[in-house]
Amino acid sequence: MKDNGLSRPRVRIAAVSTAFQQMCSFVAVADTRDPDESLRELILHTLATFDTEKFASAQDVCDTLGAMFGVDAPNHQVQETLDRLVESGQVHKPLGTNYVLTPQARTRVQERIDQASQLQDRVKRSWQVEITARFSALDAEKAWVALQAYLAKAFLRHGIQAVAFLDPSVELPAEYVASLTTLLVEAVEPEFEGPQRQTAREAISGFLATAGRDPERAQYIAECADGAFNYFSLMVSPDVAMHPAVIRTLRPNSPTTPRICMQCTPRAPAS
Repeated sequence: MKDNGLSRPRVRIAAVSTAFQQMCSFVAVADTRDPDESLRELILHTLATFDTEKFASAQDVCDTLGAMFGVDAPNHQVQETLDRLVESGQVHKPLGTNYVLTPQARTRVQERIDQASQLQDRVKRSWQVEITARFSALDAEKAWVALQAYLAKAFLRHGIQAVAFLDPSVELPAEYVASLTTLLVEAVEPEFEGPQRQTAREAISGFLATAGRDPERAQYIAECADGAFNYFSLMVSPDVAMHPAVIRTLRPNSPTTPRICMQCTPRAPAS
């Protein structure tokens, strides 16, 4: 009988905002379609990214998922996924030691991680040149940190509200009930003081408002939305994860990217 995922223990997400910032490159690993695939690809991503760690058991993988991504997956679920990866020839245990990617799988995963990283670097450099010209007194590196913090909060708010609408059992943390403007204020405050906070909020709002006119920025935003889908698909049953409303909300293709950008663009509050 097909497992609909409803009786399976759910993966729990902790430290959501921090974890999502680590998930930005996860979206590049694969075009996942359900929670099992998302967990599989996250494990592949983990084995590639933390290749100096010793993953002798499923628990070792669980510990890294929790520490680096805030993902608390049941041990048996991770073990089942590792077993399937071994069967498919993507992971092996040389001489029965540690779980590692096979050479072919490592090449595939690393190439996609590198592509996502390179896109982010290009978007970062382009935006920093733009804001340096427009806001010469603003620390561009701190602005990028604040932008990433805001994107994490905004996309997770966007996603968790869509998922919670379809699955009332999903807990809705208070921070994701807050307005986008409040999330922007919270993202900027740790990095800037005084009048520069207002300037930073304006710069970040502009990043999203103009994304539709910048193909690489739009692609980066779309990948953030895809990352949100992958992230939340781990939390819910497959039926909810693949509900058309969730897919429309969290997995925009390029023509709808401007709409998603507008939904995540806050009104810059007065200082």
